Amino acid sequence: MNHRITFPSVHSMGGTPFVAEVSAPTHDLAVREVLEHCARESIALEYLHLHNIQDLKGARLDGLKLSNCKLTSVDLSGASLVGARVEHTRMLKVAANSATTFDRAWLEDVQLEECALNGWSMRDAVCSGLRLEGTTARGWRVDRTNFDGVRFISLRGSTRDNTPAAPCDLTGWHMHMALLRSFQDADEVIAASALTDNEKAAVRTLAVTGSREAAAHYLRGLEAMCAT
Repeated sequence: MNHRITFPSVHSMGGTPFVAEVSAPTHDLAVREVLEHCARESIALEYLHLHNIQDLKGARLDGLKLSNCKLTSVDLSGASLVGARVEHTRMLKVAANSATTFDRAWLEDVQLEECALNGWSMRDAVCSGLRLEGTTARGWRVDRTNFDGVRFISLRGSTRDNTPAAPCDLTGWHMHMALLRSFQDADEVIAASALTDNEKAAVRTLAVTGSREAAAHYLRGLEAMCAT
């Protein structure tokens, strides 16, 4: 069955949509095939609105490039986005789970609003200018990831424009040797992580020194003292 897949421009009628003709059993599988093709062929998707995409379980989207896009009601559960590059993009009501993989990805100026992203993996990634609002992000696996500029509204349920914001949940992170720079309430996130006390101390040291070698040396010293 042939399907005409259209991703409209974020500029509405004033922008150029992305259009593809695909043969697939269902519309959802056709959308998935288009996204996999773009990832496989290094086709960058720019200024597009991806809306209501629900069947991406097992999708191979490694290396997918999104720039100045908006994702609304997209379910990334079970999708592989290893090495993806996502820039200047807003994700609204996006879902992911422990089978979602963003390892070695590059995320820059990404907004996560009202998302449910518990358990996703983003190891060895580079992440700058990340903003979370009303988003649950429990149990992220971010070992060795570099963070530079992370804000959330709000860990404590703060307000914006006099409207109560749903609190973000950043508990239970697996963040061995993650580098946290300009990371809002970093101490609270570290304290609520899944790390041992010694590993937490090493991550705090890394945030100050910026040297993983020095932090690893410090961690080995702490573990040696505990072993004696």
